[in-house]
Amino acid sequence: MGAMLALMAGIGCGRPSAVVREIALTIPSTSGVSLSATAFVPEASRPPGIVLLHSLGLDREEWTAFARRARDEGHLCVAVDFRGHGGSQAANGTARPFRSFAPEEWPRLVDDAAAAHRELLRLGADADRIAIVGADIGANVAAVYAASAPAIRATVLVSPGRDYRGIVIGPELVRTDKRPMLLIASEGDSYSASICSAMHEAAPGYSEIRSYAGTAHGAGLIEAHPDAVEQILVWLDEIIGDGPLG
Repeated sequence: MGAMLALMAGIGCGRPSAVVREIALTIPSTSGVSLSATAFVPEASRPPGIVLLHSLGLDREEWTAFARRARDEGHLCVAVDFRGHGGSQAANGTARPFRSFAPEEWPRLVDDAAAAHRELLRLGADADRIAIVGADIGANVAAVYAASAPAIRATVLVSPGRDYRGIVIGPELVRTDKRPMLLIASEGDSYSASICSAMHEAAPGYSEIRSYAGTAHGAGLIEAHPDAVEQILVWLDEIIGDGPLG
């Protein structure tokens, strides 16, 4: 585990500042990969937890602003660099950037989501209140991992696709996953918007869809529409927080 960074941050308008924590982590995954990650740790004990998964070609910094806001609302977040991205570009001491991946390597990103989930639990998140949030390829990884992880209570998928580098959200996956799901896309991002609509219609459980003006994709959509952060957190509070479904 890397060094702990104690930061001063305000917890809401009009309230005094409090010491909160961001922890640099190194997390073991499969195939000899060690993942770089950051934990955003609130002061509460046994808080709800959120796994944050980034877009193709980017890294965990994509989610930093969101994670800090979620932490201020009492969520323990782990944002991870997928293998081949950011600080996770080595396997068994050999450089393995994502541009060199063979097709069979891409599905192993699901193992990285599992590693981040385990780290949340190790850090003290409430095992019964875990959500997973992903953007772009991270949305597909989130959906595929959650399908095999019943302990994940909810998924938030920002700009998902049918198939990102062989990580596929197929009809059978959607029809059998009854957990609450929030689907987000820009109206002008026709590919992701159409996938969200199809998933929403096929979902057997509680599903909501949110559309935003413009063409922004992935966490860029969250940056372009700051109100989306609050809407996601309110939605999550209904399920893993203190809301009526929590």
